[in-house]
Amino acid sequence: MFLVSGVAHSKTWHVRQDGSGNAPTIQAAIDSSITGDTVLVAAGDYTTQGLIMCSQKHHLTILGEDATGPVMIRGTANQSGFMLDSSEYVTLRGFTFSNCPLDVNWAGQLVIEKNTFKDLSPITTTSGGGIEIRDNLVCSCGYGIYCGDAGTGISIHNNVITVNRGAAGVPDGCGICLDLGSFTIYNNIITNNIYGIVSIATTLSLSCNDVWGNQAFNYDLTFAPDPTGTNGNISADPQFCGVAPEVSGNFYLQSDSPCAPGNHPEGPICGVIGRYDIGCGTTAVKAATWGKMKSLFGR
Repeated sequence: MFLVSGVAHSKTWHVRQDGSGNAPTIQAAIDSSITGDTVLVAAGDYTTQGLIMCSQKHHLTILGEDATGPVMIRGTANQSGFMLDSSEYVTLRGFTFSNCPLDVNWAGQLVIEKNTFKDLSPITTTSGGGIEIRDNLVCSCGYGIYCGDAGTGISIHNNVITVNRGAAGVPDGCGICLDLGSFTIYNNIITNNIYGIVSIATTLSLSCNDVWGNQAFNYDLTFAPDPTGTNGNISADPQFCGVAPEVSGNFYLQSDSPCAPGNHPEGPICGVIGRYDIGCGTTAVKAATWGKMKSLFGR
């Protein structure tokens, strides 16, 4: 007699803006998922008047499929938001959040990567640990990233956090604010907020950050000195390609940026500081006759 045991297979829950996927909404796909599944959201503009909740889920990937355009989650009310609650080993990648804050509550072993948070969509973590926040843009969100209530083992790196100047609640205008806990902060660009990094954390590692041009101050660290000039931390204009990058969205780096590989003013090998690489491009030069040039001026 042979016994054949069942093997659980992971499933991908497709979500499309017109509701034609095998789950009609992002919330429905998350609710239907089990351990090991993927929620794959197609390009489009998804609006919510309430809270999208990922609660008590484990080993789940929530992925924006942006091959044909951005995957926007747009809040339309004060209660709009996205919450990761009491979950472990969840990856959230590839979304643009607008008026839709991300709250991480009592969760661990999370990866939050390659997202854009804009227009009052800050990131807040409450307790939990083993959280990695990397390769994100957090812009015009009132405050950038706030980690409260003794988070442990939280890593924040390779993000651009800029133009966060209030109107999103406490702590208004802060690029990164850290409560008690243990944190590793590296390779971030934190600029043009009201405050750069504010921390009362007793265990804090800071390296290869560019914290520059914040209105009130760049650092306010209760249990550490200002790290500028040590461990690769600098305070210099990052030289984005965009003149007003918060409007154009162009946060790529000019070739001579101090945040570009090999350009660090003090010599440490930090790699790319921030989320974006060198990418301003060049303007092509085309040959033209003198007659052609005169015709441009009506002569």
